Amino acid sequence: MDPDDANYTKYNVFTPAELEEIRTYNEKKLPLMTSDLKNHLLAFNKSNAKDIRNVLKANNTLDDKFDSDEDWINCTVYSILRQYEAGKYDEASL
Repeated sequence: MDPDDANYTKYNVFTPAELEEIRTYNEKKLPLMTSDLKNHLLAFNKSNAKDIRNVLKANNTLDDKFDSDEDWINCTVYSILRQYEAGKYDEASL
């Protein structure tokens, strides 16, 4: 549910006070990204697919130092890269 959706007050579904309560009820803050994870993500800031593939090869997570966040980043970048190379994205999408 999006408590910032104006339709809730427009159609009297919730009052502004109720929406504020929903917004803050059991609010969970996202943890800050570690500098190591940020550097891992920034390593993919390349201008061509070949360089991104080289970063993926260097970031092989199939070892004892498995990090689930880095693995998620690697898998996501790899999936997007495969779609890009298959022509699934146009210039406006990039």
